[in-house]
Amino acid sequence: MDAILERIVGLIPQYPNGEPLHGAKKQFCDSIHITQQKLSDWLGGRSQTYKDKLYEIAYVYNLDVEWLKTGKGNPYNVLHLTEKEKDLIMQYRQCDELGQELIESVLQTHQKDTSLSDVS
Repeated sequence: MDAILERIVGLIPQYPNGEPLHGAKKQFCDSIHITQQKLSDWLGGRSQTYKDKLYEIAYVYNLDVEWLKTGKGNPYNVLHLTEKEKDLIMQYRQCDELGQELIESVLQTHQKDTSLSDVS
């Protein structure tokens, strides 16, 4: 099991003996929108699609995605965002490059309009 997957699996609550708490795997899977079979594939080394889920896992568990990837730094996201802000960030991250450019363009235009109205 690679280090990224170890950090992900560490999010599943466990008994002192290391076994997952009753229902914890299902709850974890539901929280990041995967099946228990997909988790089993990850754990068995049959799939590495967990790498595609890092941003969602970070969002759901309020973790720093760089910590999930590398294990370096603070695991907890120190930026306190509202649920609406988190949702907007997730939607932005799910956009393709063109969608992200469009969002950035709209924000830049809005900021320019706001700064012009402040001057007058």
